[in-house]
Amino acid sequence: MTNVRIKLDTQTIQNLALFEKVTKASVKDCIEKDDEIIFIIDKKDFGKAIGRNGSNVKKMEQKLRKKVTLLKFDSNPEK
Repeated sequence: MTNVRIKLDTQTIQNLALFEKVTKASVKDCIEKDDEIIFIIDKKDFGKAIGRNGSNVKKMEQKLRKKVTLLKFDSNPEK
């Protein structure tokens, strides 16, 4: 097995911390592209990440001034 080292920049760490603070959901990763940020969310916390009527996504879009997209992470995709 190969050891893989992942390096996160300061902005990515700040985005992850802000998302977890606002949503109380566990974030696996985020990918930033131009005017969009994609957050990869643990399957069990996906509803919490979205919030009632998308309220958490809207809050994050206002704070980051970017479009926020959520993707669900499942460690066992065959289920």
